[in-house]
Amino acid sequence: MFKFTVKKAVFGVMLAVLLLISSGLTGASGLFTKTKDVPPQEILKKHEELSAVELSSNRYTQPDKKQKEVTSQSIPAEYKKEAETPSIALYVDSKTMGIMVKNKKTGYAWSSYPAKETLKKEQLNEDWSMLVRSPVMVDYFNENAGLDRGSVASLDGQVVNKKAIKNGFQFTVNLKKLKTSFDVQVSIEGEELVVNVPEKSWSEKDHKLANLYVYPFMGSTRLDDLPGYMMIPDGSGALIRYQKPSVSYDEPFVGRIFGQDYSVNPLKMGDNRDINVTMPVFGAVHGEGQNGFLGIVEKGQYNSEIVAYPAGLNTNFNWISPRFIIRNAYFQPTSKNMGGYNTYQKTRIQTDLKIRYHFLQKDQASYTGMAKSYRSYLENEGILRKTKSAKKDVPAHVEFLGGEMEKGLFSRKYVEMTKFQDVDDITKTLKADGLANLDVLLRGWGNGGLTGSNPERFPVADQLGGENGLTDLAHVLKNRGIALSLQLDYTYGYDGANNFNEKTEASRKITNQVLIERIGSDPFEKEKIDLERYYISPHKAVSLAREDTKEIKNIPSAGAALENTGSILFSDFKKSQPTGRDKAASDYMKLADQLSNQLGDLAVYQPNAYLLKHASKIYNIVMDSSQYMYATDTIPFVQMVLHGYIDYFTSPLNFAADKNETILKMVESGAYPSFYFTKQPSHLLSKGPSKSIGASYYKDWMNDAKEIYERVKEPLGEVAGETIENRKVYQPGVVEVTYSNGAAILVNYQSKAVKAAGHSIPARDFFLLKRGSRQ
Repeated sequence: MFKFTVKKAVFGVMLAVLLLISSGLTGASGLFTKTKDVPPQEILKKHEELSAVELSSNRYTQPDKKQKEVTSQSIPAEYKKEAETPSIALYVDSKTMGIMVKNKKTGYAWSSYPAKETLKKEQLNEDWSMLVRSPVMVDYFNENAGLDRGSVASLDGQVVNKKAIKNGFQFTVNLKKLKTSFDVQVSIEGEELVVNVPEKSWSEKDHKLANLYVYPFMGSTRLDDLPGYMMIPDGSGALIRYQKPSVSYDEPFVGRIFGQDYSVNPLKMGDNRDINVTMPVFGAVHGEGQNGFLGIVEKGQYNSEIVAYPAGLNTNFNWISPRFIIRNAYFQPTSKNMGGYNTYQKTRIQTDLKIRYHFLQKDQASYTGMAKSYRSYLENEGILRKTKSAKKDVPAHVEFLGGEMEKGLFSRKYVEMTKFQDVDDITKTLKADGLANLDVLLRGWGNGGLTGSNPERFPVADQLGGENGLTDLAHVLKNRGIALSLQLDYTYGYDGANNFNEKTEASRKITNQVLIERIGSDPFEKEKIDLERYYISPHKAVSLAREDTKEIKNIPSAGAALENTGSILFSDFKKSQPTGRDKAASDYMKLADQLSNQLGDLAVYQPNAYLLKHASKIYNIVMDSSQYMYATDTIPFVQMVLHGYIDYFTSPLNFAADKNETILKMVESGAYPSFYFTKQPSHLLSKGPSKSIGASYYKDWMNDAKEIYERVKEPLGEVAGETIENRKVYQPGVVEVTYSNGAAILVNYQSKAVKAAGHSIPARDFFLLKRGSRQ
């Protein structure tokens, strides 16, 4: 049957060539010559050519070509109407359980199966012929614990017991070969299609089902027969445009919603963090400005993935779907020398599975319309709340590292980087330099520094000024109108903490081993490991936060900032108190709720969607996608959802690879500036776990901070508190973003001045169109 692996496509090869040439080398006949041998005008021309190539890459959003009108397929006679609302009508083929949804406003019909005429153009093998016309698709474990794929027909299945339910119908899928059955409910609500697999309907006598897809080919297209794209929630967001494949793809896009579960798939040394999927959404467009849908994984999202297959991978169809994880595969070690075997969970993950499709039409049929639709959904669910407040100066976020630990000859050594009095002095200077609305965060403020004894933070480090010094600082900053947050982390626990026992309070992997991560150049050589950190049980994290809240309340005016715990989600397979990812997310919501209720505003680093309700501001918001080869565009989907509801800040600009590029992205996406400062030079951290921190010495960055703030405060101030209503790409690297108050920002990433919307935009710069100023 079908076997599949995961392997990341690398965009970096092309980027490396660009950087090589732009750094002063040109190639000819396999040889390199220095640029001093090349006329200056030729170098400039080459740079402009390279810039144009890079701007046409998937690091940016590409302009939409004029698109042909998409005509709807007709609804075949075997499809009978089951339900309708004023907006949409639901049809079903009772023999195959295929569904079609007709948008009554436009007449466009969405289908769960490719049309018969389209299938005639394809030469699908028998397996895929059954898969594309099956209401469900499954991955199941074979005798070697590998994965095979099947459909209702290929697994000797049946679709039985069809009956009407409110605004729809229900049927039972009986997969005889797997001795498994469950119900599928299909209904419509307003402009939405809802597909649900209720937990209580499951019956299993075999335990081999791994993953479930329900109507995976909903809205699928063939090659470039239709103009449009799929939207994947990769990082800030990305598109896969419908096109004829020009290269061969090895694998689909697979994004685990809310990140990998490290208790099942531990992070290995040298691996990058997995794809950042913070929102349980996906989408498709059939002709931008014509027809589209946004899909929301409403239940089962804690154990599911978004899977997108571009044309050319297995078939010529473009299709996107949630993949619900029913049980996990894993490697069970049997010895210390890496011996073991592949196996899988015998117990099924028990939860309802639910997908909600919101259909979009006309000018809302785009990724912008998807973002606005999801924003409305979150607002209706009470997760996002629009607050009306007086306009303030644009905030600038500044992080200070207080202390850190490093290895000593016989014991760990405390490294003092920024005292509380230093924070007072530096913020006073920043205020005087014009950064009027500072948002300050303290890292490593507790006893033991940043990583020395987390999660134990109290008492406050005497080396930095002690509790009295921190209390005085909080009071002084409040009087200056400066918000102060204390960094908290309830994900990682380190050796030596008095309030954390790694043997009983660290999470356990599915293999029953303690969930631990080794940081250093070689995880197998002790002398090359900077530290070992354990993953704290979510249940323990709640009690730790409760105790910290009591202590922090003794420091008036200090708020909290939650790092890692808002973005990393994992199970705990401890036999005494097992915790699935859904329960872990619930624990973290409880944790965030008590912090925000007791301490006021709560900042969260890159929060997953389930913590948005508790986040008053967001740090280190993701600004890019993973740039997989099959993705054609990067989009600021996350920012378009959140702007006007939650303030969000970039990662520190002093760590940016290209400062000006980051500033342009910041202005385009409505993100506020962020900096990371230490009073002492960063080379003092070179012998410890924070050795990767560079360029943090405050004297090197004070002038830059002032200049950056002066540059961005007008455009970002003009649109503060407003929602993003439209986004248009005129040409590669030239973007216009329009806000709810009528203001717009034009951004030019090109290395030459351009004209757009009747205005000239300098090279690598932006232009503000204030409200009411458009000609």
